[in-house]
Amino acid sequence: MHHNKNLIFDLPSSNTRQRIVSIFGKKYNERLVPVEEETSITKISGFVLKPEFSKRTRGEQFLFINNRFIRNNSINHAIKVVFKDLIGNEYFPSYFIYLTLPLDSIDVNIHPSKTEIKFEDERAVYELVKSSVRSSLGKNNIAPSIDFNQETSFNFPDIKPGESIKIPSIKVDTSYNPFQREDKGQLSGNFDLLKSNYQKDLEISENFEEQSDVPQSSNLFLQFDNRYILAVKKNGLLIIDIFRAHQQVKFEELKEMYGNGEVLSQKLLHPIEVELNPSDFVLCMELKEELERLGIEIDQFGKNCIVINSFPNDTKNINGKKFIEDCLENIKNSNDEFKNPFDKIAWNISKNYAHSRLRSMNSKEMAHLTDCLFSCKSPIRNTKGLFIVKEIDQKEIIKKFN
Repeated sequence: MHHNKNLIFDLPSSNTRQRIVSIFGKKYNERLVPVEEETSITKISGFVLKPEFSKRTRGEQFLFINNRFIRNNSINHAIKVVFKDLIGNEYFPSYFIYLTLPLDSIDVNIHPSKTEIKFEDERAVYELVKSSVRSSLGKNNIAPSIDFNQETSFNFPDIKPGESIKIPSIKVDTSYNPFQREDKGQLSGNFDLLKSNYQKDLEISENFEEQSDVPQSSNLFLQFDNRYILAVKKNGLLIIDIFRAHQQVKFEELKEMYGNGEVLSQKLLHPIEVELNPSDFVLCMELKEELERLGIEIDQFGKNCIVINSFPNDTKNINGKKFIEDCLENIKNSNDEFKNPFDKIAWNISKNYAHSRLRSMNSKEMAHLTDCLFSCKSPIRNTKGLFIVKEIDQKEIIKKFN
């Protein structure tokens, strides 16, 4: 196999397993789980990868029907359903599946490239693939199993020789009287606490009318679920999405620094090794220059493997492997929101940075983030057009109580 007049692969004749290992590397030999099933409808063969080796990027999903490479959402979904409880939602199972079907049961003339197909009985093929993959995982002790022969209701622990059985004891509070009234002193203390809290709320509410549209006082911020900031403004409330706010602030910051050539990076104490499939590896090396201009220094580290040596400043908590995989996935499958690879990479850096900032914040931190957000060119909607800030005006609040 040649690419741009360069020899990529020169492989001898071999079986399916050996061919996969020759292309993807020796480590794949122990990761493969064989799939084999034959019915009156179809013959299924091939391999799936063990769940722990699933990736965040697509690219290792290979389906062959009558030895022709095909893309089919139905078969892909069937395999993903089997792996649903074994991998996270953001992961994609890897597989090399071969189906053999009668020619009169398929239609390949639904797309000019002949890479899509329509089955005569799609539901039957879907169920067969799903059950075959599930069966293979079970036979190889990959999927969790249940021992139906064991009666769990009588599964008592063994008693050691000489050990006596302790009779359970019941403790009763003889001084408890359900009809006794609560101590008045305790009640008055509770009322004093409520009164003091209420008084603080009154002091804050007296200042509502003095506020501008953008909250200024750090006393007027509340955080909800580590994801949203509730901020008091004149005649209403602002709800700020913390994740999107961090992402937009970092994205615009990176764009400005990139344009000025001022992106600063920090060397990693322990470089991060990331193993990729061949197509992702080629794409990653094509993006090497753009990554370096954004402060991410990568080098080749063996076959289909890279090592990350540095990250931009203030991004030390980013998961390097996850970042590279998410970045490649976004570039391969993104729409036309971004005009160039730099914007896609910067957006992905900002996304990972924002994930690392989702935590409990104090009032000063919330006020600082709000100030940074409203200093952005686009503070209300992010670069993809999604709302960062939503406003609830006074009339809408009053309506809720009527």
